[in-house]
This record gives sequence, structure tokens and C-alpha cells, in this order.
Amino acid sequence: MSLTRVFTKYIRLLRRNVILGDKVKIEPAHLARGGPIHIGADSLVRLGSVLMPAGGRIEIGRGASINQYCILHGENGLKIGDGCLIAPRVSIFASNHAYIKKSEPIRSQGMLDKGGIVIGDDCWIGTGAVILDGTRIGKGAVIGAGAVVTKDIPSYSIAVGNPAKVVGNRV
Repeated sequence: MSLTRVFTKYIRLLRRNVILGDKVKIEPAHLARGGPIHIGADSLVRLGSVLMPAGGRIEIGRGASINQYCILHGENGLKIGDGCLIAPRVSIFASNHAYIKKSEPIRSQGMLDKGGIVIGDDCWIGTGAVILDGTRIGKGAVIGAGAVVTKDIPSYSIAVGNPAKVVGNRV
């Protein structure tokens, strides 16, 4: 691994278990504690983004772009494929609070594990989209701005809305 990684002087690297490929550029961002973070070669993490493994792991493929003010929470595992474009203010949460028992405060019910999140290669996630635990987004899929992904999205599909629904396919 060469030393051609690019950092701005304001990055807050709060942990040591970060593996970066060649020519990774990280603008002022937070890489938090709690598990490994792997960022593939030629990838970009833009201003204000937060990568929080929270006891899980975050893997970002080669040539991926995580734009401004994204939140990536990887407690149950988060994998983003090669060449993915993640627009500003996208929230990806690979965990959720348990909340069924009304006799117990939500805070004390712990967390659910629906198996993490996998986003295939060459996906485009639009501004403000939310992707929730237990979902798989297939290769080449497009997720519209503001969509809330609660179920799997097939490869090369175009999905929009809340909850996200497939409205078309790439040709």
C-alpha cells in the first residue's frame, strides 16, 4: 500500500482500525470508534460525513463517493460496492432500536439485528435517501432523492418514494 492517501488537516480520526486504499481522499469528516472501517482505493469521503461502525464494520469499495453530510452507521455490518455514488445527506443505518414492549422504555430494550446492509457495485443513492437495516440494493440500482429503503431493491432497478418502490429499470 503506497502512501499516496490524501487528507485535509481537519480530519478527526478517532480510531486506529481504519484501512485506506491508495489515493483515498477524506475531507473534514468523523471516522468514529467501534469497529473496522475499510475504504477502497480512489474513493472520496466529503465534508461533514460521519462513519460510525458502532461495534460492526463499514466497508466502502473502490472508486466510491460519499458526499457531504452523510451518516453511515454500521452496527450490523455495512458494505458499499465499488463505484457507488452516495449523494449529500444520505443516512444509512445498519441497526435499529427494539421497541415492542410498551412496559419498558425503548432505551432499555436493546437493538435489533436484521442482518446489515449491502449496496452493490455502481449504485447511485439520491440526496436525502434513507437506507435501513436488513436491506440489499442490487448492482447498478438507482435510489431516488428522499426515498426510504425498507426492502431489497433488485439490480438495475430504479426505486423512489417512502417506502421505496421499484418504478422502472435501467436499460
